[in-house]
Amino acid sequence: MNGTINLGTKEAERFGFTPHRFKAGSYLWREGTTIIISCIASVHPHHGDFRRLVEEIRRQGFRVAIPTPLGRMVGIVERSGYQRVVETTEQGDACEVWFLEPS
Repeated sequence: MNGTINLGTKEAERFGFTPHRFKAGSYLWREGTTIIISCIASVHPHHGDFRRLVEEIRRQGFRVAIPTPLGRMVGIVERSGYQRVVETTEQGDACEVWFLEPS
């Protein structure tokens, strides 16, 4: 099933994407075998919840994609082995996306 994965849903919980770890308004997006993380905020920063989320997503065979990382996320993708790709949107604009393959 493609589309939004909201906090607290059955699909979100299978990855550990729960309201006690991530703030309201956070969401994931699924496109085939890729989970896109474009809007996420941890309830307890620096406690490893994001790292554990990514590990679980990858363990289940999904690729992780982070489009145009900002702020602290830039350092996270650079340190964690994500690969940078510049894709072209349907409107012809360039979009930076960082990918991490399944484990």
